Amino acid sequence: MLLVEADPVVGAQVADLLSGPDCDTVRIPDLEGVLAALDRHRPDLVLLSTEAPALSPGGLDPAAITRMIQSHDVHGSVAVLLLAEKEQLQRLSLVAGADDILLKPADPQVLRTRVMDRLRRQRQLDGERVVDRLTGVLSRRAMLRAADREIGLCRRTGQLLSVVLFDVDSMGDLNNRLGPAVGDAVLAGLARILTRTFRETDILGRVGGDSFGALLPACAAADAKRRVELMREGLAALGAEQGCAELEISVGIADTTVDISDVMARADRALLQARGDGGGRTVLYSSDI
Repeated sequence: MLLVEADPVVGAQVADLLSGPDCDTVRIPDLEGVLAALDRHRPDLVLLSTEAPALSPGGLDPAAITRMIQSHDVHGSVAVLLLAEKEQLQRLSLVAGADDILLKPADPQVLRTRVMDRLRRQRQLDGERVVDRLTGVLSRRAMLRAADREIGLCRRTGQLLSVVLFDVDSMGDLNNRLGPAVGDAVLAGLARILTRTFRETDILGRVGGDSFGALLPACAAADAKRRVELMREGLAALGAEQGCAELEISVGIADTTVDISDVMARADRALLQARGDGGGRTVLYSSDI
């Protein structure tokens, strides 16, 4: 759990109350460090004290931070609880995304019970969010969390990490013509092809409705492209099986040892280029795109 509390004495008391075999608590003193702390510690839950003057040297407030966490690609599923003074309750009750609001000063037993209950529910929800139910590969959020871990390993080892993004071409037309059941069968079939094509150490995820991604550790973009081309024969067989012989995918690939957000953006630009060139092709990112 990440605790945001300006008062070191109160922070130590709350951390001691909530820490135990099932929960480690890390305290930071202000809102400015929340996103960096989320990246570093990967908490299941954030507990924000709302004494804004001490917490917000840069003008942030709990509502802004809650919205920022809620909309974050990697951390958007983290539960956010607020500790608020009585006079703040009405205003904070309108904060979008806050999972619970507790009155300060909180009764220690009530605080522990509410926080631990929310933490247990959050862990259950996170487990359900890990795998995309239709395709059996990772969900978008789980894949992005895995990507963050993999890029850290790449920085330490100096090995390249390739990111591959896939889109099914003309998925909307396919659904309109053959029905959503066939569309779902195509997506599930594509996930099976991806699983057979890539290595056990590669990480596969569904990143959108008809979009998939793959993280290939210790793999340069050119090698990733060769793996992608191996799957096109299986894709043609899947199209014939589902009555859509024209089934094609567009693919964008980039590699890096530095930053996951940057490499995802570059792979996405390569994917846009593949689609713009007519689809059914694989594009490696270059500075010309």
